[in-house]
Amino acid sequence: MDTDEKLFFYDTQGESMYTNPPDPNVPHVDHGLDEASPWAFRKTNYNQVVVTNQYARDIWGALKENNAPWWGIKLASPAFFKNDKYAKFFEQYSIRMDFESLKLRHAKELRSGDMAQRDQMKSEIQQFLANAEKQMLESELKDVYVTDHKAKALKMTTLSEEEDAEYYEYIRKLQDYNSQPMKGDRVS
Repeated sequence: MDTDEKLFFYDTQGESMYTNPPDPNVPHVDHGLDEASPWAFRKTNYNQVVVTNQYARDIWGALKENNAPWWGIKLASPAFFKNDKYAKFFEQYSIRMDFESLKLRHAKELRSGDMAQRDQMKSEIQQFLANAEKQMLESELKDVYVTDHKAKALKMTTLSEEEDAEYYEYIRKLQDYNSQPMKGDRVS
């Protein structure tokens, strides 16, 4: 029977997802690339990001939404849960809540048809997203340390004190030679 209206739980051989599950010995690697950004904005056909202020359209429906980062659901499984991912989840959740309060303030102050206000709100949102991106990049670099960048003293390997003295004399004479101005023959 060829119809899309009726659900066929089993395939033609009588197999289902439960009678023939995926191989549990095949490892699944979590690269964490989905955790890089807390946003999951809609995109247009021209690949432009669309930030919708749902509070201005339907505030009651918007208040029912969950504003947690979309990748956080995987932390419910023990295989993906790590303490640093959990901390990152709450950091991104905090950023998203600040963004939602900004959108709520914009919805409260919205004057329909005011283009100057629209441009001002757009610049505020762009500034907030740029600051959030900067904050996320800084959190990625929290365990990177900068040193004083002083050059280390050169260590030379010699076999005796005579070689040390000989090498020292060679270096001193080389420096004296390099410090003298060059004398070149000029052809007029």
